[in-house]
Amino acid sequence: ALSLFEEVCKKGFMTGKTVTIFFNKHDLLVEKLQDETKTTIDTYFPDFPVDGNARDPAQVCEFVYSKFLEVYDRCETKSNSVPHYHRTSALDTNQISMLMGDITHDLVKSALVYAGYI
Repeated sequence: ALSLFEEVCKKGFMTGKTVTIFFNKHDLLVEKLQDETKTTIDTYFPDFPVDGNARDPAQVCEFVYSKFLEVYDRCETKSNSVPHYHRTSALDTNQISMLMGDITHDLVKSALVYAGYI
């Protein structure tokens, strides 16, 4: 996913756009992290913080999000915005409200920057 994100980013498709990264099936991630027989993220990413908990869904998502931000920052050096991320599951009915709030925030901020107020 990081490689694909980097390729799309390098092509300039995200320049000047609101970027939202979805961590789909978060409920399944939580289940797998609770299963002691499953491997954890530190197996695949040795740079996962040593003092972190590789079975904590919030810490795992924040770590993966930081990886996407590293790629974004390398590709979008002149961007005024930061990608948002959302953990989604079939059980969360508030997702669209949160997403629309983030998009509205970015649109207002972009308009203010364009108008010279920021």
